[in-house]
Formats: sequence, C-alpha cells, structure tokens
Amino acid sequence: MSIVTRILALMAATLLLVAGGEVFNGFNLRAKRFAELGGETGQLAHMAALDMSRILEGAHQLLETLAVLPGSHGWDDRACAILQATAKRASEYDHIVAVDREGAIQCRDAGSRRVGLSMSDRSLLDRVLANDDFTVGSYGVSSLSGNPVLRNGNSAKSPPSA
Repeated sequence: MSIVTRILALMAATLLLVAGGEVFNGFNLRAKRFAELGGETGQLAHMAALDMSRILEGAHQLLETLAVLPGSHGWDDRACAILQATAKRASEYDHIVAVDREGAIQCRDAGSRRVGLSMSDRSLLDRVLANDDFTVGSYGVSSLSGNPVLRNGNSAKSPPSA
C-alpha cells in the first residue's frame, strides 16, 4: 500500500471518528433538551392548574355571595347592580347570569334584567339543582361573546322568588 493511500485511509478514519463523536453528542444534547422540555412542560401545567384552581375558587366564592344576595324578595335593581359591577371588575368572567330554580333569568351583567327568559344551558341548571352545591359546567363557546368559557353554577339554599 502506498503512502498516499495510507494517509488517505488515516484521514478517512479520523473523519469517521470525528463525525461519530458529533452524532453521539447531538443525540445526547437532544435527549437532554427533551428532558428539559418535559420538566418545563410539567411546571407550566402545574402553574396552569394552580391558576385554574384560583379562578374556580374565586368563582365559587362569588357565586356563594351572589346566591345569598337577593334575600327573600327576589332580585332587585341593587342586587343586579352588584352583579354587573362584579362582572365588569373581574376579568376572568365572560358574563354572569342569575337564574331562579326554574331557569328563568333574574339578572345578567349585560345591563338589562330580561326577567323571565329561559336559561339556555338547562343541563347545568339540572346538575346544580341535583347537587344543591357548586358545580363546574362544561367547556364551550359563549353565545354572547364568542369566547371560550367554562360554565359554573351554584344553588342558593333559599332561592329567590321570580
């Protein structure tokens, strides 16, 4: 074998070793990055779950307050004004509608009371009445705003009269 052939073979072997090392390092770097992304994804999911818990707890507290607000005389203008002010102040709520146990709208945050119109999500009302407690409804799209929403409900222990 000539010296030129030997030098070329040695160069080829060296290049193969260098390329092999780069491929190995690339796979190691890729595996480390996937592990980092998995950890970051877990942290983001945990943060989102904590945020959702905070929002649901706030909704629960708000609905508990609103459930006892009207007293025995039904929803009046003062109670509706409180509901409207709450909805405007709290950015996590798309809209708030107060209904009686029959599903008739007593008050809504959009301004007009529209008393007597029927609630559109009857299945949520049925779940609230069956549990007689706070209920998280289904995910959907708001018919008023077109925004994605998570419907919640709460049953007043002493319902307002229509």
